[in-house]
Amino acid sequence: MSDYTIGLDANLDAPDRLLLDIDSKRCPQFRRITRELRRAGLIPAALGYKRSSSGKWHLIIVLRRRLPDTMRVALQAALGSDRWRELCNIRSILFPPKPKPKGWQWNVLYEKKL
Repeated sequence: MSDYTIGLDANLDAPDRLLLDIDSKRCPQFRRITRELRRAGLIPAALGYKRSSSGKWHLIIVLRRRLPDTMRVALQAALGSDRWRELCNIRSILFPPKPKPKGWQWNVLYEKKL
C-alpha cells in the first residue's frame, strides 16, 4: 500500500494559505477563526468554507503574507484542524520523498479519496 492518498478535486497548497480539515458537523465560526488569526498577528485576505464528502468541514484561509511551512502546520493545528492530518503534514515536511514526484504537495485537502 502506498504512503500517498490519491484523490479528486484537490485544494492545493500555497505559502499564503492555511488548509484546515475540521472534524465537526458544526460549521466553524468565522468570528472565532478571524479572532484567533488576529491573536497570532495575521489578517485573512479570504476565507472559504466547504463541506467535505464526510459531512464535516474544509476551510481554506488565504493570508496577506507568506509563512514558512512549519508555521502553517502549527497554525492549522491551533485553529482546530484534524490532529492526525497535521501530524502527517509534519512528517511530510521533515521527511519529504526523494526524489519528490512532479507536483508533490505536503498540504492537500481532497474532496473525494480514491
